[in-house]
Amino acid sequence: IELVDAWLVVRLADELELTKEETVLLFAKVGMYKDQLHEMKWQIANARDDLRDAIENNTDHDTIRTQLQDMLLRERAIVDLSDEFIHEAQKSISIHRSAQLFLFLGEFELEVIDLLERAHAITHAQ
Repeated sequence: IELVDAWLVVRLADELELTKEETVLLFAKVGMYKDQLHEMKWQIANARDDLRDAIENNTDHDTIRTQLQDMLLRERAIVDLSDEFIHEAQKSISIHRSAQLFLFLGEFELEVIDLLERAHAITHAQ
C-alpha cells in the first residue's frame, strides 16, 4: 500500500504538473478520499455479488428490491463523496486541474487493478 501511495504521489505530481507544495497539500486530501472511495467501491462489489447470488437463487422479490435499493444508495454515496472531493481539491487547484485529478485517479486505479491481475496470473501460472 505504501509503495502504491508513493507511486500515486509521483504520478499525480507529474500528471498535473504540480509543484512540491501543491503535491503535499493535494495528496493529504487525495489520501483521505481515495481510502474512503476505495472502501465504498469494495462494498459495492460485494453487494453486486450478493445481488447476483440472490437472482441466481430465485430469492424473493422484496429481498432483491432491498438489495438493489441498497446498491443504489451506495452508488449515490460515491457520487456525493466524489463531489465533496472535487470541491475540496478546488481549494488548492483550479477546476481544470481538479477535473484532471478526478480522471487521473480513475485511470490510476485501473492501472493498479491491471497490475494486480497480471501479477496474480503470473503467480498462478508458475
